Amino acid sequence: MTENLPILHVVGPKNSGKTLLLEWLVGRLTEQGFKVGAIKHSMHDHPIDKPHSDSDRLRAAGANAAAFWSEQGLGIYFPPVSTEQGWQILKTVFADFDLILVESFGSAPNPKIFIDNDTNGWQNFDNVIALVSERPLQSHLPVFAKKDPALVSFILDFFKLNK
Repeated sequence: MTENLPILHVVGPKNSGKTLLLEWLVGRLTEQGFKVGAIKHSMHDHPIDKPHSDSDRLRAAGANAAAFWSEQGLGIYFPPVSTEQGWQILKTVFADFDLILVESFGSAPNPKIFIDNDTNGWQNFDNVIALVSERPLQSHLPVFAKKDPALVSFILDFFKLNK
């Protein structure tokens, strides 16, 4: 359900620097004028909302979605949804974004950058388009160092984005 969405996943082992790389990419891309969305995907159980908050209580009462809106931002909370439903919701939310960066969710069919810290784990994923490593790697894929400006250029070229 992700067709026509410019989505790039950053995947890799735990504590490999996925969040740091995404923070850096978001900063570089937004500096260049791109509208970038970010999604953190987790296979672990995390509370979505602050327990017993008003929005949590409204969801517990049966609301199909509950939102918390203030001067600091807008958060919309949904009950558990299927992968297809989640992508459909996100497709609407991020409809006018230039690029969506996702931390993890390696099983999704979208292009991926793998952070390789002394493993060849990237070979276990589909659609890996590049590797990020601080050591030389033997690969047919392009390899970039963390915070390499060439990685940003590679992503822009891959998605045919320009400003």
